[in-house]
Amino acid sequence: MNQLGKWMGILGLGLLLSACATQNPMDSHEDGDSENGPATISGTIHPNGTYQNKVGYGWGPTFTVSIPQARDAYEFSHTWRNDELKFGEARATFGPAALDGTVYRVWVGKKGASLESFKLEKLAEAIEEAKTANGQFDLTPVASKEMTINGHRALFGFYSQVILDTANELLPYYNKGLYSHAFYFIDEGDYAAMLWVQATTGGGVNAIDKLGQKTMIEGTFEPQTYFVNSFSMKQ
Repeated sequence: MNQLGKWMGILGLGLLLSACATQNPMDSHEDGDSENGPATISGTIHPNGTYQNKVGYGWGPTFTVSIPQARDAYEFSHTWRNDELKFGEARATFGPAALDGTVYRVWVGKKGASLESFKLEKLAEAIEEAKTANGQFDLTPVASKEMTINGHRALFGFYSQVILDTANELLPYYNKGLYSHAFYFIDEGDYAAMLWVQATTGGGVNAIDKLGQKTMIEGTFEPQTYFVNSFSMKQ
C-alpha cells in the first residue's frame, strides 16, 4: 500500500471512531434502547416523568399523566413510548420497558352522551386491540364498579385474558400467559379519559398472576394507582 493509501485508511478509521464516540443515543429509535424508545411523541415528557398533551390537534384541553417507568432511570431509558392525535382525541402508550412488562395507556376524547356511552365505545376498541395483539383470545370480565377519582366520577372494569402456549405458534413466547387489563373511565365534563393498565405473568418486576389480579381489582397495585391518580385535565 502506498503512503497516500495508508493515510486515507487512518483518516477513515478516525472518522468512524469519532462518529461512534459522539453519537447521541437519543437519536436512535430502531432498537428500543434509545432515550425515547421506538416512538413518535407529539406531546411533552417533562423531566419529572409527567406526560402532557392536548386533545385533538392543539385546540383541545390539556391533560397530564405521570409515567410509572419514569421513576427509574434505567427502565425509563428502555420504555417503549408512543402517542397519537386524532380529531378530537389523543392517545398515548408507555411500556413495556427493560424489566417491567406492564403497559400504561391513556385515551382522552369527547365524552359524548354520557360516561357510560364513552365506556362502551372505547372499551370495545380496547378489547379488539388486545385480542388483535394476542392471538384473538377473548377477554373475560371479572369485576366492575363505580368510583371517584380526584373528585371526578369514574367507572372501573377489570378483564382477564389467557393466551395459551400452543394456540398460536406465531406469537412470541413472551406474549403467552395470563394478561390482566384494568380500565378506568373518568368523567371530565365535556370530555372523558380512559386509563388502561395491562399487566402479565411475564411482566418481570411487576408480574401479575392469578392471585395478583386481586391487587389490580382492589387498587393496591402501586404502579397502577400512581398512574391513574396522577391524571388531570385543564379545560
